Amino acid sequence: MNYLIRTTRLTSSVRQAITGNRRGLAAIPLIMSGLLMAGCGGSSGSDPQPDPIVNDTSTADLKRNASSNIGGSLDTTLNGASRITSGGGSSDGFTDDPADSGIGGLWSDDAQSLVNTSLDLGNENNTVREGSRITIDPDDAAVCAEELVGMDANDTEFQRCQTLVGDMLVQIDATSDTAGSVSYLFQNQPLVVIGYTNSSNSFELNLGTLKTLIDADNALNPDFGDESPLDTIQGAIRMSAVATNQTSGAEAGSVALEVSSPLRIASADAATTMSLGTGKIFAMSADAASESAAIEIALGALQASESEDGSVNSIDMKGLTAIIDIANNSDQLTVRNLGIGQGPLRIALDNADVVNLGLDTFGFTVSMDDGDITLTGGLNLSLMINELLEDNTVSDTLFSLLEMTAPAGTQLSEQFNGSLMVTSGGPFNYSLTTQDDNGNPVVNQVTVNSGQCADEDDADSDDLQLVSCQ
Repeated sequence: MNYLIRTTRLTSSVRQAITGNRRGLAAIPLIMSGLLMAGCGGSSGSDPQPDPIVNDTSTADLKRNASSNIGGSLDTTLNGASRITSGGGSSDGFTDDPADSGIGGLWSDDAQSLVNTSLDLGNENNTVREGSRITIDPDDAAVCAEELVGMDANDTEFQRCQTLVGDMLVQIDATSDTAGSVSYLFQNQPLVVIGYTNSSNSFELNLGTLKTLIDADNALNPDFGDESPLDTIQGAIRMSAVATNQTSGAEAGSVALEVSSPLRIASADAATTMSLGTGKIFAMSADAASESAAIEIALGALQASESEDGSVNSIDMKGLTAIIDIANNSDQLTVRNLGIGQGPLRIALDNADVVNLGLDTFGFTVSMDDGDITLTGGLNLSLMINELLEDNTVSDTLFSLLEMTAPAGTQLSEQFNGSLMVTSGGPFNYSLTTQDDNGNPVVNQVTVNSGQCADEDDADSDDLQLVSCQ
């Protein structure tokens, strides 16, 4: 438990360093508005390659089309997912109203209103067009007064918000009359970039520009006395949604949240650092018509460390992958590509490993009828845990080492007496090494072949042994 507390402190330090210790940050509601606006970003800085029809489409129409095509595909996909995952709303286990699940409806009237205001719809006085690129200088007061931003003209932060929005431009790069990207630029650098078509949205948040925005807000805040504790914030996070079927009741599509450019966070003295490679934080595809969905995680390499007075706490993970297939008309749950990358997960406190976890990529299925587990890939797991002493130092002699292996095709089934049976395939190999009171190793090792069962040997011990299956 102590090492979990220490690990929590490490991640908490990173979180506090990002937000700092400030009150009434005017930039925060503005940033959150941008995140909620996005069904979400292509990339900026590249020259658009428009369809010739763009030149024949008016500026006002391009602005309106951009606004109307943002957000819809995100809700379409989530609505389809809600019909699959909610259950209990109709006789067949599906709900006809996605709102019942609380998943759909992310795109709100307030978000649409903020988009319309930022694009200055109906007003061309603040708009400049060069070919397929439209640049808008939005009304500062109107943006800050938006419901989603959550400010009132009498708020003390309202003037700061106006100053920040005054450093913003909105840029539309149209690739057709109904597709393109909308870039929210702060000091001429992309902060939020929204890609849109009539069936897809993408959103990208640039963390480097986000830091510039936060620093600019701090400079305007008389209550903020200290410098930002973080010297470096880099990288980008993207959310994307593609709707392949927008028919109500048969929605289909995909949603993904990913690290699109490697993240790096560091304090000026490098005492606190964090990096995360590109990869999918979360992805989901859903098809309400076929009653199927898939959830995927494919995290990149993660490193985080905090040092103080020569003591270093750290986390090192080479990656994490998993795919879960869900089908309401299926009698099994399928997990594929589950593993932690090309090396072990390491958690170290006070310069010593506390956790070392190795898990080769494998898969398995779970029967929804009887709970039987069948390995579709070989299991190879190794977990080492060093114990923390009373003074919160890591013991170099007290540890636990758990190892489990089994080949693909192994089927495990719980019996009526509570034991675990290898019903086919195998063998299932189990080994747990601990120490007695004198520090001597104690090994509990069991091999369970096909047709055999294993369980704890008695109520006073966690040791595993072969037992009768009856």
